[in-house]
Amino acid sequence: MLKALKIRHLITFFSSKIPFSYQTKLSYILPPPSTLYGVLAKNIALNYNVYAEAAASHEKYVDFLRKLKETVYTVRVKPLTPIIKNPSLIRQIRFEKQTSDAMVREYVRTCSFETYFIIDTKAFEKTFGKLTKLIAYPSDRIGDSESLATVTNVEILSIEHMPFSNGEVILDTYTPLEFIKDFNRGIVALLSDITMKGNVVRKQYLMPLEVIRKDSLEIYAPVKLMVKVEDGVEILKVKDGTVIPFKKVSGKTN
Repeated sequence: MLKALKIRHLITFFSSKIPFSYQTKLSYILPPPSTLYGVLAKNIALNYNVYAEAAASHEKYVDFLRKLKETVYTVRVKPLTPIIKNPSLIRQIRFEKQTSDAMVREYVRTCSFETYFIIDTKAFEKTFGKLTKLIAYPSDRIGDSESLATVTNVEILSIEHMPFSNGEVILDTYTPLEFIKDFNRGIVALLSDITMKGNVVRKQYLMPLEVIRKDSLEIYAPVKLMVKVEDGVEILKVKDGTVIPFKKVSGKTN
């Protein structure tokens, strides 16, 4: 049985570094799937007493991510408030070496977004334990160590399959672009994701945002997108009305 683990975050600011950026460390507009799988992985490792085993080596951690991906099929983010990106100067002081480093890190300033983890409850509880334990101690760490995020609500919601109809749906969460046949609004961004083997890859996602330019600022405002999905893509409807397209891959989902 599929369930949605829905987490609402109150954000002061956060930074989730884009790979290969250096000195000026650029941030994703919204936390990518790889970051959120990392958040959930740490939460599970601590709540289910498997932290020492998962952190024993890189190979152990990759195996842990693979097991996680087999039970948590996909994750999506729904922006709730406008987003602004701006750089801040960070100075790091290393007392043991009596040195300091300065770098510019880009931060995202917003108020709130929701994450949806789509979970096979039977497989998850067989592998890790009762899903309800994640409600009691959700992780509020997102992105780098200077990020400030607070979890304000956690729910486990039921899911139903929607009839395909003509393939048109309204989306307000980011979605893999490969699932979309046609759209006329939104922003396409390259996000890092986790494969079924526990490896990190980069994929194009359609973001439910539009850019509003005001003076020298670029503001990313949440919007609802009317899109047409590709043939073979299934549609999930979460109890709160959120629509999530997904596709089965080798018996699992994306």
